[in-house]
Amino acid sequence: MAIGFYLKKDMGRLPKPDVIKKAQGTLQKCRANRQQLQVNGKLPIQPPTELTKDARAAWELAITCAPESLLTALDHSLLERWCRNYALYRKLQADVDRHGWVDIKGKPRPSFTALIKIQAALAQCEQQLGFTPVSRCKMQAPAKEDSKSNEFDDL
Repeated sequence: MAIGFYLKKDMGRLPKPDVIKKAQGTLQKCRANRQQLQVNGKLPIQPPTELTKDARAAWELAITCAPESLLTALDHSLLERWCRNYALYRKLQADVDRHGWVDIKGKPRPSFTALIKIQAALAQCEQQLGFTPVSRCKMQAPAKEDSKSNEFDDL
């Protein structure tokens, strides 16, 4: 009996859909549920609204340039992380180009150090998303099943 109590207590309440909140007149913009992904297997070309302008441009670039079956709805959070890191990488690279990568004392500038860390994060995301030639070669194509039966299979 006590176990059931703990399970109920920790589970929490499921949120009401926005449609029901609107019908009841209790929908508030600050309490609206985040936009749900339509899981039809593909990622939408429209980027999430939470992304910055540069990150949205990176999203659209990735979706339009990726092969048809490469990105699915399961890759949403990873692609969003790649877009954010890519936008930050571009800003840091512009700062390093403008001010150099070392300061007056000969030490690496903080923006250069951050740039190196962002490059590592980008490389990891790119490998997982299949954005590099090597990672695309490692991906296996789905095996096609022949619907025709061979008469000689039983022999």
